[in-house]
Amino acid sequence: MTKFKFKLQRILDYRETIEDKIYKEFGYCKSRLEKAEMVINRLLKEREGLNKSKNDLANNAKVMELKMLDMHIKNLNIKIKEQNKLILEIRNELQEIQDRLVKASIDKKTLEKLKERDKESYNYIVKKEEEKMVDQLVSFKNTVK
Repeated sequence: MTKFKFKLQRILDYRETIEDKIYKEFGYCKSRLEKAEMVINRLLKEREGLNKSKNDLANNAKVMELKMLDMHIKNLNIKIKEQNKLILEIRNELQEIQDRLVKASIDKKTLEKLKERDKESYNYIVKKEEEKMVDQLVSFKNTVK
């Protein structure tokens, strides 16, 4: 009997390729999110340090120095707002990719289960044919005697 060959193997291979591609896309997007979060953490620490400096200098500093610090803090606040917006966009994109990944995994698993059932059916047929051959061999031996 011939070897087992799954009729939909090309489709299964394609779905595996799609799943791998989406998984890589997910990893890339996750690393973008981590980098964006590192940037916002750095900006927050910088703003905290400037606020501390401003409070320390409040009594001894010139008005111009305080205005410069305020402008720098305002610029940081704008950057922080933009970074928060970017993080939100990346999280939404990550969620969308994750949904696509789940769907691709389900599609692939469906075909894998179908392949497994076909393989079991094939093995059952092979086993029955082997039993039939053994029975014929035994019958032949009994007839020859």
